[in-house]
Amino acid sequence: MYNREYYTKFLMQLYNTESKRLEKVTPLDGKELKMYCCGPTVYAAAHVGNFRTFTTQDILRRVLEHTGSQEGWTVKHVRNLTDVDDKTINQALQEKKPLKEVTEFWTAKFHKDAADLGLLSPHIEPKATEYIPHQIELIQRLIDKGFAYAGEDKSIYYDVSKNPNPEGRLTFIAPEEVRKPTASKVQKLTRNAADFVLWKSHKESDGDILWNSPFGNGRPGWHIECSAMSLATLGETIDIHGGGVDLKFPHHENEILQSESASGKCFCKHWAHSEHLLIDNEKMAKSLGNTFTLDGLSKLGWTPTVIHYALLAAHYRKQLDLTHEGLLAAKQTLSQLQRFRKTLPLTTTPKASNLFAPVSDALQNDLNTPEALGQLFQIIQNPELQKANKAEVAAGFDYVTGQLLGLDLSKSIEPPLPEDIRLLAEQRLQAKQAKDFSTSDSLRHKIVAKNYKILDNSTGYTLEHQPIPFDKPAPVLTV
Repeated sequence: MYNREYYTKFLMQLYNTESKRLEKVTPLDGKELKMYCCGPTVYAAAHVGNFRTFTTQDILRRVLEHTGSQEGWTVKHVRNLTDVDDKTINQALQEKKPLKEVTEFWTAKFHKDAADLGLLSPHIEPKATEYIPHQIELIQRLIDKGFAYAGEDKSIYYDVSKNPNPEGRLTFIAPEEVRKPTASKVQKLTRNAADFVLWKSHKESDGDILWNSPFGNGRPGWHIECSAMSLATLGETIDIHGGGVDLKFPHHENEILQSESASGKCFCKHWAHSEHLLIDNEKMAKSLGNTFTLDGLSKLGWTPTVIHYALLAAHYRKQLDLTHEGLLAAKQTLSQLQRFRKTLPLTTTPKASNLFAPVSDALQNDLNTPEALGQLFQIIQNPELQKANKAEVAAGFDYVTGQLLGLDLSKSIEPPLPEDIRLLAEQRLQAKQAKDFSTSDSLRHKIVAKNYKILDNSTGYTLEHQPIPFDKPAPVLTV
């Protein structure tokens, strides 16, 4: 454990969506900070826009743990998996497979992508289907307290009009206004247009996907799952709830209503939302057909390490436009960091150089990753660093890059070399050595056409991958 006394200039400050101001973050009980984060819906591969949110949550946890180590408290991180909803059911029916088989496949894919990006696993990862009894119990509490009722379709709905607290604590919009676009879908089934579903009664289109409940066969609504899983794993009041800005309404607003109606207590002290990732200045979303997964970007030549760094380029509360140029810059910057690390000893000491304190200070100031990265480069270019103990410099550098920013600088920023490219390069080398320059040139053109640059040197050659711009299709690599 590194001596972190140098690294806490002030307590963690984080913007609270509800209060609209920066607030210091400490656990309510002074012992354990409880953080709940909305996780993926596991019916398809999570796209890079999703992973911007998960990367933000990952750094938030890392910085909170850093602060907690100074203040004497720990962090408990819960991130759920939505494995039953309209999307997962539709995917299972479309593939003609059991729901669990489909969701477990995409859960494994999500875990692999998250690990490739270097994200920490949550301490608890509840699945919605494993907490059906908890959701049924919570719905029953709402019915018993007069906050929920059976609609015309026998589904159970939350009655917004019965809640004494105003809605819109995150969106600051009255419920009747914010729900207008979707109200027509349910207003014939509910008492009020603003009411939302807690339990969906079974219908033929759901196939054999259903659970028994006191309200009849069916399945939970989307919003109730997070309230139930948060309650079961963290208790009635949590310290931080994280998610993307698109979840503020209706998901998080509804969580507040149903959770506080059931418990009579504050549901969450601090709300943290990350902004959208854009592609060519448009929100990345499956519904818009402009999504990129890690696999998709890999085919264009980008490694998870480069993608991770690129996701840190903008402050989490500002939109980030993912571009070819931005990824190139991330790759070049990572290369500089890797070269700097090679100048330091592999062996470090428990005492980290205090020269890196500005990096952690920037992160503790509302997760300011652009400022933190800027400070990092100022530090490694500072002449004073040459006078410092190299082992302490290595410890400090490794701590802020690895422990706080989550960057694994030991990983390659170049994609694996395909076998067919290696064979072409070897054939070209043989042709060149045989002075068959016509064949050598032809093979060079084939290599370049596959987005690789070949450079001759005294020992033979080196190959450099040239990433493909977003607007061009990835090549099929065949000889």
